[in-house]
This record gives sequence, structure tokens and C-alpha cells, in this order.
Amino acid sequence: MRYGNYVSFPSFKRYTGTFINIIGEIKNTSSQYIKCDSNKIEAKFYDTNGSIIASARVANYELKAKGQKTTRKSLEAEVLSYTLRGESGMRDFFSEVKNTTDFPVDVELIVIFYDEKGMVIHISSGDTAVAIATCEKAPVWLIIAPEIPGDIVNFEIINRCELSSSGYREFKTFNVVYHEGPEGSRSTITGEVKNTGERSINNIYVYVSFYDTEGKIIDYTATGVEPETLGPGEIGTFEFTEPLASWQMPNYSLIVRKS
Repeated sequence: MRYGNYVSFPSFKRYTGTFINIIGEIKNTSSQYIKCDSNKIEAKFYDTNGSIIASARVANYELKAKGQKTTRKSLEAEVLSYTLRGESGMRDFFSEVKNTTDFPVDVELIVIFYDEKGMVIHISSGDTAVAIATCEKAPVWLIIAPEIPGDIVNFEIINRCELSSSGYREFKTFNVVYHEGPEGSRSTITGEVKNTGERSINNIYVYVSFYDTEGKIIDYTATGVEPETLGPGEIGTFEFTEPLASWQMPNYSLIVRKS
């Protein structure tokens, strides 16, 4: 049981109270590739007499998962590194993925968390904010809810890709400068972006990944380019403030995309 908010679809009516929270895993026991999503999992709840109920005291429940046979193995990206930050309350999971397919893709990461008994206690998911082309890298940020029932002892990462267009990529960054702040304070990164394409683009964002000395991703953030619209050949500016107090001139990488 978990206390919280629930939003009903498609009515978008919000409920607050104590709800039954069922978390689990599905195993494909067939010899076929199966496509299955969370919307195809049905739950029936029973009272102590074995009658199906919609509310009141639940004594038992039954789950049924529906899959769709597919002829194509799902696309997968390579998870290069990850960091789980925080020991209590709201926690962050940062990861970096690389597109090892032959197509531009959007990548979603699903992270399953287990307790000391190997039971699933939480599932969280997040995706790349931008489409990534073959051999490109991009960050993924997941927020882990604070009300996880138990301690996280282990976790498993599952990734899945969806075909995507590569998007508008005619940008060039220059004059990028790391401004180290005083000890214990946050630093900033400033720079400029030029639209090297042949059409006007709006809602341009710069995404930055931070790494430790071993190249492992440890943080990620994003900011918009000013002005909001850049015509062909025009230049905009951006500024980041580090999410955490200053590291000693950290390693970082930038991605510029239309949002």
C-alpha cells in the first residue's frame, strides 16, 4: 500500500489517498520476440469471498499480461556509465548511452530496483532528451521517488530504442569557457551557438554532461539559447550553472539541438 496521488486517464481526474502499488517483472517464456507495454497489463482484485471488486478491502489479485508477436528484435543502445546519487529522500540516477544501431533513435532507460531479498521495490524510467545518430552519445536522467518501500541493494538497467529522425543538427559552438567559482560555490559555463543551416530555428537547447576523472557521467543539465530564434548564420549565447558545488575543472561535453 502507498499513500499518494493518482491521476485517472483519460479523464485526468486526480485522487489522493492510499493505493495498492503493484511492482513486478515479466518474463517471455515463448520462443518468439514479443512486444509488450504497460498498458496491456490487466489487474483483477478480489475480496475474501473471491468476488471481483473495484475498491474496498482487497484480499487477492490476479495479473494478466498481453503481448504482440513481432518479427524484429528490439533495438538496443549501449549503456556507457551511470551514477546513483543520494542515500535517502529524492535520489537521482544519471546515465549515458551510445547509439550502436544503424539508425537515428530515441532511447528510453528502464531501471528496476531490488531489495536485499531480490524483490522489485521500484521501477523508474527516463529517455534521452534528443534523438541520437549512429555512434553518438546522450545523457539520461531519472528521478527516483523518495517513498521506496525498502533499501536499494541492487538494480538492473533495461534500454529500448525507437526509430527517430536525426533532427536539425546545423549548429556550431564556440567561445565556450568554464568559469571556476570560489571554493565551495558553483561554477558556470558560457558559450555561443551559431546556426550554420539555411533556415530559422527556435527553441534551441544546449545539453551538458559532466564526468569524473575516469569518464563516468556524474551529472547532467540543460539550458536554452538566447535569443529564442536564430536565423541562418545568426549567433546566440548560453550560460550554465553547475548543478553541484564546484568540481576541480570537471570534464564535460555539450550537445546542441532544437527542442
